[in-house]
Amino acid sequence: MKTWFFFMMIFLSSIAIANGLQIKDGKVLPFEFKNVSLEVAIEEISNVLDLSVAYNKSDLKEKLPVTLKVVSAIEKEELKEYFFRILSMHNMSYLEEDFGGIIMPTRNSRDFYIPLYEGQKTPDTNNNVLSSYRMQYPFGGMFIRNMRPDLSRYGRIMDFPKARSILIYDTGKKIQYFLASLKEFDTKENFDRYIEKRKEDAIKESKKSKEEKKIAMLEDQIKELEMSSKKSQEINPTPKNDKK
Repeated sequence: MKTWFFFMMIFLSSIAIANGLQIKDGKVLPFEFKNVSLEVAIEEISNVLDLSVAYNKSDLKEKLPVTLKVVSAIEKEELKEYFFRILSMHNMSYLEEDFGGIIMPTRNSRDFYIPLYEGQKTPDTNNNVLSSYRMQYPFGGMFIRNMRPDLSRYGRIMDFPKARSILIYDTGKKIQYFLASLKEFDTKENFDRYIEKRKEDAIKESKKSKEEKKIAMLEDQIKELEMSSKKSQEINPTPKNDKK
């Protein structure tokens, strides 16, 4: 009897239970969140990770429930990434502080102080971070125009032409994707092609008559108006009349 009791005490001490989530031998055991509230998910995960978190309950209202199933034991660090992913899917971010961290809407977190990472030192994380990249060639504006549609909802990308640098605010994983694309784009070969194309365009433009230039200008204005009209319709679609 004493032997059995001693065995049970050892077993129980090897498992830490925190509101349903369990840890055994340093790993998080398989678990499932099935339509639980975001607040419950935050509390359970932060308890297991020993994170002190602060948040405004009103920010979590009307958020979709969390559904997540982990079928094998995982490291705590992996659970942390699941945590960041859940927050990101709800447009929330985790800001590290001395006491632990603050959870807030991502649109607000962009204006708080967060650590700045340099290029390839950007962590591979689902949490939002700020990263800088110093370009070799003046492609910043062009790269930003191409990459902006791929940003997360509250992501930001900014160009600093004089410093020839780019700042990106998004999840670490997305930033790593951007940086990989940027590294392929920011080359001498592409820069030489760009300069050659600019020269060709300048020569063609210089050979145009005044009438041709006026026509080209009008065509550009028409394209801008068409694009503006299209965007306006996407933002404010025309309501359909219901037929009875």
